[in-house]
Amino acid sequence: ALPTNATEFAATIKSAAPAENAASLYRELPPSIRSLKDVQPTDISLPRNPSSKNLAFAQHLLGRASGLLRIIDQAASRPRCWFDRNWSDGMAVLLPEYADMKAACRLLALRGSVAAAEGNATEALKNAREILTVAKHAGEEGTAISALIAEAIYMIELRELADWSFLHPEQGAYRKALEDVFSAQPRPNLRRENRDQLFMELSVVDLSLTAQGRAKLGLREEDPRPGDNLLPLLFSQPKARIALVKAGRAYWAALKLPADARPEAISKATMQQNTALLAFPVAARLFSQLGGGIDLAENRENDWEVRRTEYTAVLRALANGRVARSIDSADLRSPYTGKPLTYTYDGKKIVITIDSSNPSRPMELTIPPKEMKHEAQKP
Repeated sequence: ALPTNATEFAATIKSAAPAENAASLYRELPPSIRSLKDVQPTDISLPRNPSSKNLAFAQHLLGRASGLLRIIDQAASRPRCWFDRNWSDGMAVLLPEYADMKAACRLLALRGSVAAAEGNATEALKNAREILTVAKHAGEEGTAISALIAEAIYMIELRELADWSFLHPEQGAYRKALEDVFSAQPRPNLRRENRDQLFMELSVVDLSLTAQGRAKLGLREEDPRPGDNLLPLLFSQPKARIALVKAGRAYWAALKLPADARPEAISKATMQQNTALLAFPVAARLFSQLGGGIDLAENRENDWEVRRTEYTAVLRALANGRVARSIDSADLRSPYTGKPLTYTYDGKKIVITIDSSNPSRPMELTIPPKEMKHEAQKP
């Protein structure tokens, strides 16, 4: 059944015993972990240029983050992650842990790249396994944001293993790990990822009706806008709430339809939702500002397929312990246009290009990646 309140929604998330739960450790990570700006650029530049200077700077960054890494290592040693949130606040519930977990994986990736540059494949792969664990932890709540963060962390993992496989083809363990992680990445489950949408929408409605609720949503009390007082008189709020539930259930049912039949059903459900929200003008405005009404499911499966297709090409290119000059890509097609991806290798880098949801901007995967501009400080 589709949850309509906090109790029903919380019941869809599996609990965890304290001894196996990593949530408290992620909550120990300070917000400063998100501001470690040199970590990702250094991780990208090190494989391209593993000079003693770059290696020393990377080791310096890791030394500064040693306390953070101890917490991350502990979290990654636990099999589960249950944040046990107070879902009664609905859309007002904060989710700071996800940004912290992603930043944590950037640190693990850098530590792995240092180990790979030093020829220590065992240590590099240990960090890769920790990243994989954090990805699984991030995906446990199973909401859209949870699934997207988990997928972003999987992509950090795939990128690292692809770079190490490319730069150290003599280490077959890197490619084997790349293949294993590629196979383990879960497919999007649209109904599970969007099971909170109706509950969140109803929570915005409820919170918008009181000053305390509006404050939780970050809305400043201002003079009413035109329609804020009139529209609720023209539309029955109890009936509108019932209509919202029906629209939410129709949207959720639409996600089970075949991809070609889904857009029309989603469009109809969205129109029903928008009509019902007229009875709650403040909620309608808030819902829009908070990202409501954006169909996260629209390109979800196709975007996932694009990335899968890219890394299928990477695995083919690295299949024989060396980088292939060309690969058979006739079957590696964009789900958006049906055109095969393009693969090039100039002796220094792989470039894979595939059509995306934006007709004028295809996706491009470069291995090793293009360097990011940053000013590395001296250790």
